[in-house]
Amino acid sequence: MSSRLGPRHWIVAVFAGAALVAAGIVGLSFHDVAGRVVLIGLTIGIAGLTIAGWVLLRYGVSRPLDAVHAAVTRIAAGDLASPIPVTSGLDQFGAILAALAALRDQALARQALEQERLNQMSERDGRREQIESVITEFRAAVVAVLSQGANATRAMRQAAKI
Repeated sequence: MSSRLGPRHWIVAVFAGAALVAAGIVGLSFHDVAGRVVLIGLTIGIAGLTIAGWVLLRYGVSRPLDAVHAAVTRIAAGDLASPIPVTSGLDQFGAILAALAALRDQALARQALEQERLNQMSERDGRREQIESVITEFRAAVVAVLSQGANATRAMRQAAKI
């Protein structure tokens, strides 16, 4: 058996030593002091776990959730060019951000299609205006020719009556 003590052994030795010293000072039995030391140790352990849980929630959940909220808010406001935060894991936040990126990409594609549709409508309206202009000019030319033909016919009738 090795005479070398590991870290857990030192902790037990320190608590046992503290219990023996406290028992001698206070005048309590070793078992009473040992029970109190164990209770204090459990309290410190619970406090440590509580702090570790808070740190985990703060940095492991709250910050990524804040990043998701900010990205969703920007996209909802119409800022489709804003970047989507990237997560390193394949957790729920990663899935939410991947879905958000897909949503943004679809919105960008829809926006591009809408712009293309507006451009096509503008081109079609321009062609329609050109066609209407040609029709108007043609109509004016036909009316002018018909008017000249009517005048010529009247002139010929009058010339024939003379």
